[in-house]
Amino acid sequence: MLEVGESCIRQRLREGTLYGVKAGMENRLPAFQFEGGGEVPGIAKVLARIDRSVHPVAVLNWFVLPNPDLYLDEEEARPVSPRHWLLSGGDPEVPAHLAEDL
Repeated sequence: MLEVGESCIRQRLREGTLYGVKAGMENRLPAFQFEGGGEVPGIAKVLARIDRSVHPVAVLNWFVLPNPDLYLDEEEARPVSPRHWLLSGGDPEVPAHLAEDL
């Protein structure tokens, strides 16, 4: 899907720019970080700011549930998830800053 070799995947997992969960000797890459056959735009920048000690379920929930600090349209006043923010073309720096407090 990412059209890169396994060594690149391992490197990105070490850097924290790709999220993986260990399952035995393998890494499983959760689907929330992918869309339409590729990576969610800007997600690497956000993932790099998440503390690696955060539980995987907390990471998943943070990415897919509405965040009260993220609004695409101020008039609508409905918060969106960090994943939705990124998929809508929002600046990755905004959720990246919020990820530091996760």
